[in-house]
Amino acid sequence: MESRTYLASDLAGELGLPRSTINDWLMRYADYLEVETRGKRKVYSEKSLRILKEISGMRNEGKSSFEIEQLLASRYGIRPEVAPHTPAAPVRENGETLPAPTVPGEPSGETLPALRPAFEQMSVQINTEFLKLADRLEEAEHQRRRLVQRMRIIMTVLLLGLVAFILILALVMYQAFSRIEQRNREAAQQATRESGKKLDEMTVILDKSREDFTTNLARLRDEMGRQRESFEARIREMEKDAATRTEAQIIKLKEEFARKQQQELQKLVDAHEKKLKEAQAATAKSDSLRQQAENEAKNAREKLSQGQQELEQLRRLLNELEGKRIEAEKARQALTPEAAAPAGTAEKATPAAPEEASK
Repeated sequence: MESRTYLASDLAGELGLPRSTINDWLMRYADYLEVETRGKRKVYSEKSLRILKEISGMRNEGKSSFEIEQLLASRYGIRPEVAPHTPAAPVRENGETLPAPTVPGEPSGETLPALRPAFEQMSVQINTEFLKLADRLEEAEHQRRRLVQRMRIIMTVLLLGLVAFILILALVMYQAFSRIEQRNREAAQQATRESGKKLDEMTVILDKSREDFTTNLARLRDEMGRQRESFEARIREMEKDAATRTEAQIIKLKEEFARKQQQELQKLVDAHEKKLKEAQAATAKSDSLRQQAENEAKNAREKLSQGQQELEQLRRLLNELEGKRIEAEKARQALTPEAAAPAGTAEKATPAAPEEASK
């Protein structure tokens, strides 16, 4: 009775696994499976189905591809030769037939049983080399992952340190500008208060000087009135006592009186002008202090505006650094798959690669 045969789709249905996983196992463990080529299709025996079930069980137990290869090699060795289903010659993928292998000096239709041990030994050596290469690739992949992880940690720490340094610098500068602004504001307020006090003092002095001038002027008027009365009384006495005095003496007395009166008036005018000049100088000094306070306040506002502009520049610098960090992260993510691509290709080309077994 002819044993049952299975296609790849039948094997996937029997094992309850995806077709991609079955195809991967058929390629990876082809040396341990019995396969026949019928036309353009490959069929597998019940023994192949049983081996695939064992592989599935070992996978569920958590064994790696290397361990599965060792167990299969210890149990089955190299797969046995299977007689073709039909006497037809081997067929290529494009449909062309190939001649059967022959040995020089022997009939063309015979196989090569004498070379089978050499082929088996060569296959064992090749499998051993493949297993060693798979171990090396797995170790290299592990080291690459550790290196990538370390680089990620270092870059993250550096970026976080840079951002923290910039934030601390911005905070320190902001506090410094705040203190400078507070000092300038206090200095401007102090200068304004001092200017107000000096202005009040000068106003009091000016008012007092004006009152003194008014008092002195009234006193001078009173004194001049008394002198005029005294002079008129003297003139009357002189007219009574010496009516015969000459007109020249009277004119002389009048001129002397006028000269004294003019001197007194000149003294009062000079004193008043001196006090006015002192008041004007005090007013000019007060205006100068007020102007100085306004200039200091203006300089403080300019420094504050400059500090705000520098703070805005720091914020823009932070945004640029954040953008560069994002670009560096994108570039690293773009480089990581490229670096992993050769390793992935090598693992796919190696039958014993541990990472491809999980697909």
